[in-house]
Amino acid sequence: MPPNASPLPVFVLTELRRGQIPPEPFSALRASFGELPEEGQKELALRIIKASNIYLLRKSVEKHQFPRAQQHQKHLKSIRTSSKHLLALLGIRDPSSVARGIYPPVEIRINKATTPPTVTIHPAELPPTVTIHPTATLLLTSLYRVAVDRRPATASVSADERLTTLILLLSDLAEAAEQCALEISTRYTPGRGGVRRAGPTAEGELLQALIASYAALRKRFPSSGPQPDFDRPLRQFVRSSLKLVALAGANIPAVDPRLAKPTFTRAAIRAAFNRWRANQ
Repeated sequence: MPPNASPLPVFVLTELRRGQIPPEPFSALRASFGELPEEGQKELALRIIKASNIYLLRKSVEKHQFPRAQQHQKHLKSIRTSSKHLLALLGIRDPSSVARGIYPPVEIRINKATTPPTVTIHPAELPPTVTIHPTATLLLTSLYRVAVDRRPATASVSADERLTTLILLLSDLAEAAEQCALEISTRYTPGRGGVRRAGPTAEGELLQALIASYAALRKRFPSSGPQPDFDRPLRQFVRSSLKLVALAGANIPAVDPRLAKPTFTRAAIRAAFNRWRANQ
């Protein structure tokens, strides 16, 4: 941890542990970024972890030989259709109706800066009550019994939680399949000799995600530092973030070894910055 740096909040340490990112280099990144409240530190950690996870997933599967884009889209459509069909059998006609969860926790927020203090509930609106198909409820006992029989040492989740998790995962799977198919349709374009790839590489996409994170945090917390530009603070933030991603992906051979080096090309960062700015 850098000298005179304040300790990281517990919830930030928890998220870093989940993302397999060491707290010490993250503390250095936080210190170089500028003054951030605890809420901003958490957002910074979550954004770095999200960008890292997406990059590492792309690199872990990059070495495999994939079918053509059209075959991808056909298979993704089948996945989405099957997910929606299973949800319908469980009583969920619209997958998006459970997008925000089933009976999500409610957080009470108190703003003491106002007179009188302002009390708000987050999320402000709860999703409608979900009614499970009567036949599906018969699965609850069997669902728990099967789990206990198969994995007695780890089957501590209740039957209700298992069914809820299954519904949410199927809803997420249906949405993810649709988004992935759309992404493929824009990333791949027909050309001579078949389908050719368009769009940024995994490293290019990672750089854009880091720059977008930098810009979003500067906008939300303007006192933290200068607004986004292709300057030293932005380049330092990007390079420090790349080191964190390299540490998180140390066991993945496909990860570009240049990420952890300060020589990661200035031109690559500039190109990613220009692409980000063009989309604003």
